[in-house]
Amino acid sequence: MNNDILDVIYNEGERLIPFITHNEDEVIRHFSSYDFFAKIIKMDVENNNVEEADVLDVGFGCGYGCLILSKIPGIKQVTGIDVSYACKSYAQENYGARNIDFVVVDAGEYLAQKHPFGYITSRGVLEHIPNGLSLTKNSNYTQRLIIDVPYNEKPGNDHHIIVGIKEDAFQDYENYELFYEGLDGTIYDAANKPSDANMILCVASREGLPPVREMFDFPIQPVTIEYVKTEMLACSQDSILQFQNRYFSYKNPTDLLLAAEKAIQQVDVVLDVGPGIAPMNYFRPKFHILLEPFDEYVQILNHRFANDGSIFVISGTAQELMSSFAANSVDTVFLLDVIEHLHKEDGVNILSHAERVARKQIIVFTPLGFMPQTVHEGEKDGWGLGGASVQEHLSGWTPEDFGSGWDLHICETFHKFDFRNQLLNKEYGAFFAIKNFFGKPTPEPQSIPNIRKLLPSEIELEKVRVELMNTQAALVNTQHQLVNIQDELVNTQHQLQKISEHPVVRVLRKIRKVFKSPGF
Repeated sequence: MNNDILDVIYNEGERLIPFITHNEDEVIRHFSSYDFFAKIIKMDVENNNVEEADVLDVGFGCGYGCLILSKIPGIKQVTGIDVSYACKSYAQENYGARNIDFVVVDAGEYLAQKHPFGYITSRGVLEHIPNGLSLTKNSNYTQRLIIDVPYNEKPGNDHHIIVGIKEDAFQDYENYELFYEGLDGTIYDAANKPSDANMILCVASREGLPPVREMFDFPIQPVTIEYVKTEMLACSQDSILQFQNRYFSYKNPTDLLLAAEKAIQQVDVVLDVGPGIAPMNYFRPKFHILLEPFDEYVQILNHRFANDGSIFVISGTAQELMSSFAANSVDTVFLLDVIEHLHKEDGVNILSHAERVARKQIIVFTPLGFMPQTVHEGEKDGWGLGGASVQEHLSGWTPEDFGSGWDLHICETFHKFDFRNQLLNKEYGAFFAIKNFFGKPTPEPQSIPNIRKLLPSEIELEKVRVELMNTQAALVNTQHQLVNIQDELVNTQHQLQKISEHPVVRVLRKIRKVFKSPGF
């Protein structure tokens, strides 16, 4: 992963990337917190207080905390949430496991929805979220809520919305206990609060679970760097998940566009859905089908490519016509800046048809999430034409909307201006969803009847072909006869040679010489 993306994850020191950013002391503090979280959950499971459970980790960062929690026996699923696709990409590549799901979502919005989990954990995150403590206090956990935040932090960190958090911030939590983490990573109970308390930890437990302070002997010593490397971050080969989708993050639009260009195959037959007046121009295919619904755009395309036999313009909507294309009938389907102009159900249906129609690739480009774009009556579109009515955004898409087998190339800061070239109220991301097909099978027909009538020229050509075949056969036969005659001649020569060497012939040859001699 390149340094620009690591910078995005690092976020000016707010996220720890183990053994890449921060010093070893910070690594020990982070991992000692997660080690304490894991000890609590593991003890619950071992003492039969809890059977199988799932965990929500709020703010997974690089994903190492989710990996630690996922290895606890009895944990069937760990869901990590964070706001960054760069984090998701890094987490899946480095700390993914079969029972971990990394989800990109706003933590405040997600917690407000009160999804149920057995355990909810968070390490050094809630201070970044408005009402973060209140949201966790009211979250839907069935076993324990285990969180820590900076203790009595002074103002000065622009990333921290909540500062000065002390004991009274947790007084409304249900059945809560407080613990502290020192600067060296040691975990203390409330009765032995250290003078160098760096983090305050709150464990809120549902009724029936034993107090955490009675489950362990405090203080709990910090983990060692060796233990972090050999145990906490160790992955068994069968636990590693080969993710069905691959995520790639880019810091700026230029890097995203260059990466997409490299990923796009140059093929012969392209179906370009909703190109407007600007068909895709990554390469020039042998046959380029343009499926465009807006009549004014269709007229311009027809005029522009009137003398180009490689381009075929079809007037109609993808909703109406995609089902008419046969399976595996084109190499690549392009949907560039298209699906956000459709209702979600229509977009999903078109993607399904694209998977059926494409032989080699599907290329989708769309804003990251819903990017509002409305038009006013009589307003011109971005090309100065009358197509503003089809430029309104009707749906928002994220990489999670795509099924399995897609490569997701994501830039979280892409769109700064709207189609009027006016500055948006905030910057929106964008992403390419690319699906590759390898050896996609084409169904074989049961029979292929010859129903085409031959042309007269083809009939004459067939006669000539038959005559030529007959002549070639006769020539081969003559050649065989010639070979036989040559063989007979050689045999005759051999016989004559034998006769000439016979004793009788020799005697006759001598008598003949005598009769021919002078004086006889």
